[in-house]
Amino acid sequence: MLGSTFGTSARDHTNTNPTVEVGVQVYRPDGVRLAGGYVELWSGNLQAAPNITELGMISTHTAVWTGSYVNGTEANWELGNRGVVNTGQNANAHRYGRWFHHGNQWQWYELPLYDISPVLTHSGGSADPDPATVPEPSTFLMMTIGMAGLYIFQRRRRNQCSSGLSPAADS
Repeated sequence: MLGSTFGTSARDHTNTNPTVEVGVQVYRPDGVRLAGGYVELWSGNLQAAPNITELGMISTHTAVWTGSYVNGTEANWELGNRGVVNTGQNANAHRYGRWFHHGNQWQWYELPLYDISPVLTHSGGSADPDPATVPEPSTFLMMTIGMAGLYIFQRRRRNQCSSGLSPAADS
């Protein structure tokens, strides 16, 4: 998941913190490059909109859960917060950081999450025995898993509210 939770910034739990490592190029599932490295990823300006799903389709969602500020650090309204949560803007928002921080939504809305795969490597075979870093072709590959988890969480919260339980009763 590419988002910030309480105490953990998105860029730290995805190992994309530009203050720790320069990083590798980041790509969408359709092969379009988003960033030339982690500095560019968290600069606020991507080379393309991150609006392609893990199935290679253009996402129909306009907002995406992030819980983060533009630079990938934990926002005051992180994922898992009771109330409002920071969101990014999915379509045509790859400039000025809007892809990762554009506003906030109440936590009961159903929105997708971004995801990023680990760095992929390959062995070049006998002619090239050293492993090489390969750009990440599936930056948002696990978006569906994140959406399913959020859907289950929100469904549980709705069931509690409809049964007369206070949302705070589960803490």
